[in-house]
Formats: sequence, structure tokens, C-alpha cells
Amino acid sequence: MSIPDALGEVAKQSVKQLAPEIYSDGIKPGMKKLGAALETVIDLINTCLVPVAILNDRARLVWDKHLINRQKYLLDYEQNLLKIPEEKIVSPIPEIAVPILQRLEYTQNDQLAKMFLNLLTTASNSDTESNVHPAFINVISNISPDEARILNYLSENENLIAVFVRFHYNGGTYSDHFHTTTILDFEVIENIKFSRIYLANLISLGLISDKFNKPIDEIQSPKIKAFLAKQYEYILNQKQPARSEYKESAIHFTEFGKLFVNCCLGTN
Repeated sequence: MSIPDALGEVAKQSVKQLAPEIYSDGIKPGMKKLGAALETVIDLINTCLVPVAILNDRARLVWDKHLINRQKYLLDYEQNLLKIPEEKIVSPIPEIAVPILQRLEYTQNDQLAKMFLNLLTTASNSDTESNVHPAFINVISNISPDEARILNYLSENENLIAVFVRFHYNGGTYSDHFHTTTILDFEVIENIKFSRIYLANLISLGLISDKFNKPIDEIQSPKIKAFLAKQYEYILNQKQPARSEYKESAIHFTEFGKLFVNCCLGTN
């Protein structure tokens, strides 16, 4: 059996594990569209994702790992389809499905893989397929797992407060400290590091913005100021500024970011 044929057989066997009724002699009427969507994805895997490099011996050494990945995301995709009313299931178009499947081929992080699968599922629902933009595929490819966690946090908490510090000294001099300090720096999401870099990347991708005035969170703001006071204890004690000024802004989703979240975080 050729490698492409073997891959197709593995994929179909994977799907049968969770939905044997799709392939039985008496297909349930409510499963026909689900089966068609799965078959479309399997066909795309066979025709588009078998790398030419597999013909050499070195590439064959990693082939089994790719097969395991494919089995897993096919089964996860099927589980997502089972949550959609049968009459709304559509086969994803190749222009969206193929690049998603290509990214999944090499995605090891479960959170990012889930985002790709959510996007593929969104493209398989007649109610939401028009919301899927090809740019979303590249966005997922350009964020880290920690940034995905930040997006999840923001999707549940509306906005995130960023604070900039200015120390005013006698004589009218002052010093600015632009650290974009947020509550992510010390609580809420465990083990988040380099949050300033993460937020800058999410802003550059067009997902979030800090350019819009929104009501400042009355819980976040005092906590962040207390945290910053500790961070700048040396300045406060040694240089004794006349006063400290905190400039606050609310980090929030852009319209593009909201659409991305709805398509990729499973919130639609």
C-alpha cells in the first residue's frame, strides 16, 4: 500500500472510532453532512498534505508522528462537528481548510492546535463560515501559547488595565517609566512572563488596542499601583519624588480581534 493510501486508511479508521454510524450500511439521516465534511477533510489530507520529502528515508522516520497528529485532530474535529446541528454542517472550502491542516501538521501545542481546529469548525458551520478570514490562520501561527492564554483571559474579562508611571521631582524635572504594567505581571494567569512583549505582539497583529478610553477597572487599578510602588521602592525612598503620576489605559479587543476570538476560541 502506498503512503498516501495508508494515510487515507488511517484517517478513516480514526473517524470510525468515534462515529461508526457514519460508515455503517444504514447511515443515519442526521449524520450525512457530518460524514461529508469529514470525508472532505480526509480527501484534502490525501491530496494536499503528503509531502514529497517522504520519499526519502530520513523523512520516513518522522512519518509515524505525523500520522498520530492527524488521527488526533481528525477525531477532535469530528467531536466539534457533533456539536453543530446537522442541517448547518458544510464542507470547509480548500482555501481555508488546506492551510489550517498544514499548520496542524506541525503544531505541537494543544492550545494552538485547538484554535486551528475551532477555526476549521467555524468554517464548517453555515451560520459562521462567512466570518472566517484567511488572515486568522497566520495570526494563530504568529502567537505563542502564553499569548493564546492572554486572549482567553481577555475574552472572559472584557479589558485589561495598563499603567505607565511618571515620577515628578523638585525643580520641575520628571522621569517616565513606560512598562505597560498589567495585572498579568503578578497575578491572574499563572507563569505568564514577558507580558509586555506578548501584548506588543497582540497589538501588532491587530487583535487588541490600548488607544481607546474606557472606564478603568476599580479592582485592577489599585492592585497594579501597589505592585508598582514596590517595584519602584528605591526611587521612592532614595530620590523622594514630589509626587507619582499614573497614566492608565484599557487594553481591549479591536473589531478584528473580536471576530478572531469568536472564530478561534470557540465562543461563537
